[in-house]
Amino acid sequence: MAAAVDADKRAQVDLGQHKGPSVVDLLVAATAEAWGLTVLHVDADFETIARVTSVRTLRADKP
Repeated sequence: MAAAVDADKRAQVDLGQHKGPSVVDLLVAATAEAWGLTVLHVDADFETIARVTSVRTLRADKP
């Protein structure tokens, strides 16, 4: 799990996202990705994470 979080953080830096998601957000996303789950959120950081990983996200405040 730690390797996935580290790789995600590096990919975000490569995209210019130096102030990106917190470690907690990355762990939630990595766990969801590992279990094949979708992250239901109202946090733009999960959209950033989804751009550099295969984690599925669904924004809860959009119809």
